This record gives sequence, C-alpha cells and structure tokens, in this order.
Amino acid sequence: MSNVKTIECDVACLCGQCFAWPQKVEPSYPQHRITRQGQHVLVCPRCFFFTGPSDNPQATLTWWALSNKPGNAHIAELWLKDYREQQDEARRRKSA
Repeated sequence: MSNVKTIECDVACLCGQCFAWPQKVEPSYPQHRITRQGQHVLVCPRCFFFTGPSDNPQATLTWWALSNKPGNAHIAELWLKDYREQQDEARRRKSA
C-alpha cells in the first residue's frame, strides 16, 4: 500500500467550457495519477487534459487550478493551446 496521499481538487476541467458538446455536460473533475517515477499528475477523465508531472502535490494542484480557471477568456485560449499540444504529442507517440 502506498503512503502517497491522493490529491482532491474541486476545480473542474475547462473542456466543458471550451468544447461545443451536443448536450449540457456535467463538470469533469481531475483524477490523481502517480507516474512510475513517483511524480503527481492530475488528468481529466473526459478529455484527458493533464498537468505536467511534479514531485510536489501542491504544485500539481496549483497548476491545475490556474490552468482551468473558469470565466477567463485568456485562460481558456491557453487551455485550448495546451490541450491541442498534448493531443498532437500523443498522436506523435502513437505513430512512432
């Protein structure tokens, strides 16, 4: 059993705001993951947007909260840019 505490976050992912879903969607809250190297990551279970890995769980939580700040057009633009970069990287890895 791991002695690492799970990160809980009440900030929903911006995928509900940035994408035109065909119906109203419930907020999607991040899931805590720990990499093989023992680093913390928060991942949206709906769109798979994620924070970068960090040894510090508080830094991971802060990263998520700042990158998913609702009601801010600039943050939404940055979120969409990061999301597209993450998807492009995933496609590159899959085809390699």
